[in-house]
Amino acid sequence: MRKIYREEKIVEGRMGMILYVEELPVTRMPQGFRPRNWNPKLGDKERALWADLVTAGFPDLFGKSSTKVDPLRLIRQITFSKDFNPDGFYFICCEGDDAPVASAFMVSGLFGAQLHWVVVRPEYQHTGDRFGRVVTNLVLYQASRLGFNPVVLELETRNTEASVPAVKMFSGFFGFEPYLRENHEAADRSVWQEFIQRFDLGINIPT
Repeated sequence: MRKIYREEKIVEGRMGMILYVEELPVTRMPQGFRPRNWNPKLGDKERALWADLVTAGFPDLFGKSSTKVDPLRLIRQITFSKDFNPDGFYFICCEGDDAPVASAFMVSGLFGAQLHWVVVRPEYQHTGDRFGRVVTNLVLYQASRLGFNPVVLELETRNTEASVPAVKMFSGFFGFEPYLRENHEAADRSVWQEFIQRFDLGINIPT
């Protein structure tokens, strides 16, 4: 099993996963939908579309309560960052409509890319169209095409039950593995072991 040691990529309170992109699985765009990249020309209209999507898809993080994160403010920070690459961002939209039903994006790092915010609107999560897989595959293919390898991602540990479907998809469908940081390997291994045992997941931890 391969490991990589770049501690700045995974922050405290999150589980990391890593994929060395070699051969990606096949996914199909659902009928009546189309992919598109981030469109900088739309400006705040584009940001508002994304904010609406993540508010619906991540209710624990983005909500109406004053204690929640302001999605539009955070999205402005992301999209004005020098690391933001419109070509590494994908929406999936209904044909003839710019409003997205799913999105994901990547940011290039010191040694590869980091996958962020794979989100699907709740009403499209259980239709059998696998929007999460499709939009993730678009970003991973772009990462591979641009030479960003491996790809890492982070999962929240504060709400582990909500992370189970994502872990199953990233591990079972794409082949992501748990990521252990060099100076925190024992702690990271313990978090992963507890998570895997609690939810009876057949995932191997790197040795």
